[in-house]
Amino acid sequence: MSSTPSNDPGLGPTVMGLTWTFTSMAVIIVAFRFRVRRKVVRLVTADDWIMLIALICQLVYQACATVSYSYGLGRHVGDLSQDQFLNTIKWAWITFTPGTAVSVIARISIAILLVKLFGTKPWLKWFFIVFTVIQTMLGIAMIIAIWAQCRPVEAIWNWALAPTAKCLNPDIQLYISLTTQVAYAVSDLTFVLFPTVIIWKLHMPFHRKISLLALMAASFFTMAAALVKVSVSLNASASITDTTYNAGHIQIWTCIEQDMVIMMGCLPPLRAIMQMESPIIRSISTTLPSLINWPTEITTRNTSHSRSGNRNHSKNYDPENRLTKQLSQATRSRSGSSHKGGSD
Repeated sequence: MSSTPSNDPGLGPTVMGLTWTFTSMAVIIVAFRFRVRRKVVRLVTADDWIMLIALICQLVYQACATVSYSYGLGRHVGDLSQDQFLNTIKWAWITFTPGTAVSVIARISIAILLVKLFGTKPWLKWFFIVFTVIQTMLGIAMIIAIWAQCRPVEAIWNWALAPTAKCLNPDIQLYISLTTQVAYAVSDLTFVLFPTVIIWKLHMPFHRKISLLALMAASFFTMAAALVKVSVSLNASASITDTTYNAGHIQIWTCIEQDMVIMMGCLPPLRAIMQMESPIIRSISTTLPSLINWPTEITTRNTSHSRSGNRNHSKNYDPENRLTKQLSQATRSRSGSSHKGGSD
């Protein structure tokens, strides 16, 4: 550390630019989710409010990361004073609590939504429930491990207190964190893959299958962000020579993963956005089909229907209930077929 700090910003501006961009996108998408719920479905449910709590935690996380940046997050250790270094690391550690809360709470919201949609599949329903409970327990364990690893707590970021502090083996916190991140990555994949496989078997238009593939691609990106975060964390823990600079890399991937989970969890409820009585939305809903060769007569009929002022359709439109009914009908149909086959 330098007694005459340099003005080199290092990775800091990149950290702030990327993290605030993704967080702003998450805010916009959650706002759209609530608008769609109120204007189209006319019902705000538990999973919506839980996702809002996750977004609030993300904003708290972003605020803490910004404070850390003001002291020197993303800058090289040699360019910081002693006070800047300690405050940078301190606030970087503080971000772990709201950050973990975001990852856990957002996935709880997603699990509640998926249980509502796929409750007719007992094995899938219980997979969502059990895996979400495991993730939640791991998240709580990680927060406890972080703040219980040293006494006094200040010794976590102030290494000058290490000789007199009582600290647990740092590998305990590291292994819990890595296990939690792997669990996040698995859920990001399976929570989209399993429903996609089931829905793909239903009779549906080709454009909806394309939408499912796009959703799968987004889930792969979220999973990749979680895995990259694991890799970056391992590299940072192995090298303590430039802690504040390495912390910038960790914050980037942590924020991207958290915001992507929030945005991914909002995509299914946003399906109803095409039913909103808005000239812009109506224009999009009539333009997109022509770009991907949807049947134009269906598009025209849907557009004229929305212009006719029939608000009863808008009030009763709920894509989640619609999908649940389709799954129930498909399940009963297969059960009936197998029963007839057994009788014959």
